[in-house]
Amino acid sequence: MQLPRVDELAAALRKNSVIEGYYESGAFNLQFYDDQPFLCLAVHHGNNMREEVSSHCALSPDERLFEEDPYTGDLIAGLQNRLTVHDSRYEYDLNRTPEHAIYEEAWGEKVWHKPLSDQIKAKSLAKHEEFYQVLHILVDHLVQKYGGCVVYDIHSYNGSRKGGPQAPTFNIGTHSIDMRRYRRNIDFLERSLCEIDIPSENVRIGRDEVFEGRGYVAAYLRKHFKNVLCIPLEIKKVFCKEEQGIPFPVVIDSLKVQLAQVISRHAAFFARTRLKRSQARGHHMLGGGHDALVRKIDTALYKLARKVETLLYVNPINLAQEQKRFIARKGSYEPDFHYRQLAIDPYLFREALYRLPVENIADPMLQQLYKDAIDGLATKIDLLTVIGTREFLYNSLRYYGEPHLNDLKNAQFLLHAPPVVDAGGGFETDLLDTSEIVRQIQAAVDHYNIDAPVKVSGSIIAGAMVDNSNFRVLVKKGGRLSSTKVKALVHHEVGVHLLSTSNAREQPLKVLRLGFPGTTMTQEGMAVYAEHLGGALTLDRLKTLGHRVMAVKSLLDNHSFSQTYSMLVEEYHAVPSSAFITTARVYRGGGFTKDFLYLRGLAQARNYHLSGGDWLPFFAGKIPFSKESEVSLLIERGIVRKPTSIANCFVSPQEVNPVLDYLVSGLVFNNGRSAAA
Repeated sequence: MQLPRVDELAAALRKNSVIEGYYESGAFNLQFYDDQPFLCLAVHHGNNMREEVSSHCALSPDERLFEEDPYTGDLIAGLQNRLTVHDSRYEYDLNRTPEHAIYEEAWGEKVWHKPLSDQIKAKSLAKHEEFYQVLHILVDHLVQKYGGCVVYDIHSYNGSRKGGPQAPTFNIGTHSIDMRRYRRNIDFLERSLCEIDIPSENVRIGRDEVFEGRGYVAAYLRKHFKNVLCIPLEIKKVFCKEEQGIPFPVVIDSLKVQLAQVISRHAAFFARTRLKRSQARGHHMLGGGHDALVRKIDTALYKLARKVETLLYVNPINLAQEQKRFIARKGSYEPDFHYRQLAIDPYLFREALYRLPVENIADPMLQQLYKDAIDGLATKIDLLTVIGTREFLYNSLRYYGEPHLNDLKNAQFLLHAPPVVDAGGGFETDLLDTSEIVRQIQAAVDHYNIDAPVKVSGSIIAGAMVDNSNFRVLVKKGGRLSSTKVKALVHHEVGVHLLSTSNAREQPLKVLRLGFPGTTMTQEGMAVYAEHLGGALTLDRLKTLGHRVMAVKSLLDNHSFSQTYSMLVEEYHAVPSSAFITTARVYRGGGFTKDFLYLRGLAQARNYHLSGGDWLPFFAGKIPFSKESEVSLLIERGIVRKPTSIANCFVSPQEVNPVLDYLVSGLVFNNGRSAAA
């Protein structure tokens, strides 16, 4: 889309709250929403050069690229107010005055093998002037509307030239900043930048270490505007290879999301402290983000993925028969499980997944959300296509992982706990039949006003499970359970799994129904923790979770089904019927490592609770712990709906048994801390 001419821009801004597109020269593009008082610049993002200029240049595009700031425009693409320049600084440098904007020599290299004519220079300098006219009009518009604004002048630099590994990841140049006036704002930005996480990079913030912010952009804005804070921010090129400019897409995507959050929070802080907008918050600066493209991708992704229900395919269809054979032969039989056929063409499924144009989603947070969902589904389909083979185990390890040392220690800690009558488990003699189990679960479903049926199934291993694809609860046929175990199922399956699914179905974005990498551990950990908060967790249940971890370890040690079963019975005193189910859960499909995550998830859920975390985001859909901050922000922005209800036990926990609370608190989460730390 072509932008208004410069002489028409001010009038267009008064008439329209949103302006976006390219200028006729192609030198830069603008996206501008006048509803927030900030603007981001990437004046050295581009590498373009007019042919009549490049024919005179002594440097190749690759040689020029080393001193340019590639991908800085991508790093600010998550912010709604941005001006991104696509011309090379070697044609005209926007961060220098017009008199010095065209180099003769740069960084010790002669730029031109043939002198530029005055006519060629005039065309380049006309684009330099056009940029500053546009910048002036935009900033003046924000000043007129809000009384001031903050401008983020984003650059990058070569760490190899400016300090190597010790060079700061981010450098704030303060030469053109009135630090007596704006010190609080700069301090806030520095603290926020410290929170950015970049793999293999020890993030450090510098002030005036590698550059002092002496560029023309900052000087121009300080000269012409009184209440405009321009912050020159240099980013070390951790997101690409410095010499070749080859991008690291994962780092760029991560930085894009994190920078959007940092800048939005800082812009809101500036608005509160300098512009007297006391209600300004970071999410106000990020815009809506939920456009027609997102809805189209969301619908297409959900249509593809809604029938990929792992447990319905991985649960053996002949479980009951094989259990009878195993018992009849006193554990000396290796079960031969059979499975449903996969009704999906895996090649076409993957192809369709990766054809979805998620790279065109403008909002970086949403873009990453869909990328993660797609990657998770691709791995899941790899898992389902090899059910019943040795390859299934390898794909299970890719998707779910394997127990770490802390997981094994947690399991041993629980399994060596002595029997305590007060801790419950095993003392109820009146067992409820299938019809009563269905009735109690249905009553819980009705309590939450969820329109989902409860059905009996002969093809599931667990006592009950939520069938997300068909939005129903399945209860194991012929099951007989104690009232405490049924209560636990209610908290686990209905209070967490079904309720989060139900809330997800009310979301405008269907992707929240599908789950992301890490969702399994979060959902199962929360579900077991719900049993605890609801007063239905027993010592037997905790030991069962420990058995699952040890069974997965035994599987990975190449022990047979019968060897693992015998270990659970003989070493860890599991009830034989329970030991069979635990072993079958782990060996189904060819090696299903998911079950160790219940105990790890419980430890993390406990740790999260004690840290004062808010459970609300996790009931908005199938949300992992790793996405809590992003989903919270999406709720604040109105892109994700705030869930209308969460499980009762998280709102009003029951008084729990102190012995069990001690055991749960003693679990060590993978960060090395106990849940009680």
